[in-house]
Amino acid sequence: MATAPAAGTEAGVPAARPGLPPPRDGYRYVPGDHADQVRPELTVYNTSHDLRRHGLELEAGYRLPHRSKLSLNYAREKIQRENAATEATREDRYTLKYRLQPWQPLQARLELGWANRGADTYRWDQSWFARRDSALINITPDNQRFSNHPLLSQYHLANREQWRYKLSLNYLPAPRWNLNLNLQGREDDYDKSALGVTDSRFQSLQLSAAYSPGERLQLSIHAGLERQRSRQGSRAFRGGQEKNAFAVTPPLPQASDPGRDWWLDSRDDSLVLGGQLRWQPGERLELELDYQWIDTGSEQDFSPVAAADLNPASLPAVDTRLHQFDAGGIWHWREAVSLRLHYRYYRYQSSDWTWRDVQPDTMDKVLSFGQRNPNENLHYMGLSVLYRWH
Repeated sequence: MATAPAAGTEAGVPAARPGLPPPRDGYRYVPGDHADQVRPELTVYNTSHDLRRHGLELEAGYRLPHRSKLSLNYAREKIQRENAATEATREDRYTLKYRLQPWQPLQARLELGWANRGADTYRWDQSWFARRDSALINITPDNQRFSNHPLLSQYHLANREQWRYKLSLNYLPAPRWNLNLNLQGREDDYDKSALGVTDSRFQSLQLSAAYSPGERLQLSIHAGLERQRSRQGSRAFRGGQEKNAFAVTPPLPQASDPGRDWWLDSRDDSLVLGGQLRWQPGERLELELDYQWIDTGSEQDFSPVAAADLNPASLPAVDTRLHQFDAGGIWHWREAVSLRLHYRYYRYQSSDWTWRDVQPDTMDKVLSFGQRNPNENLHYMGLSVLYRWH
């Protein structure tokens, strides 16, 4: 927990650090009321942040036969940050687009893209110096002045090469039908990152169909599938002498030993199905039905570690399911008054292991309200009166 701003600074305001705008407030964190107050040199200071974004975009297009068009888009973005591990990142994005209509009922769009992001020198010790007290900095060895391991890079600040694609199809087989398909994917390669997120992949497929026999009746269904894969790693080490991350001769401290690297492969999948019905059987009555089913799964697997004292176990899979059904109707009783009746069925289940039978005292030195896996079953009925002023 956080206490009041730290004492020991003149007038309660910490002295300004070079390159950081004053004022900065310091806070001391203690594990609980049973412990002594943390020493003044362990005070942690807040930091100010600033972000500036500059962008440039150019696009050229050329029309081709059969109602088609080819275009090339170039975009450059530069982001400057204050109090971040990298002062600036620059990204170049190229996108090739092709739109065509081979025959009247069918329209197609295809996009291929490549992007390359380059970052300034990664300052792995920046956050440690920005938040720590000068007294702690002076007594800490040079090889231990960091919060995150020097080889670990934050993915949104690291160098990255990205490939992406997108395909969209729209087909009108008959005057009352509308069919759509959307396929897209993305691959990210953090080629300069030794630890942290090193690569990720995303794929998505969306299908929908709509049927409208008249103005008073509309029916639609949709389905979606998404897959995401990623790989990230870090190094297990303790503090003190084991925190030295720059040793090159044996015996290596833990932070310098690549045999203590661990890797985690994450897999996330989701499936969505649904449908909607809108019907107006009379001038004064409107009816609607809406159903949605969502099924998600998440798995996280650890790779074997060379160090004998480390034996990571893969995390339990997390499955989530949601059913939701809505039915409603509106009766226009008078010109300015309408009555609305709404019913909802809601069913939600999750096997998230982090919530499984968490008691108020499960966490050491922390009291909570406890937590259980969601297993919700809800029936809701609502009646409302709508009045419109003219």
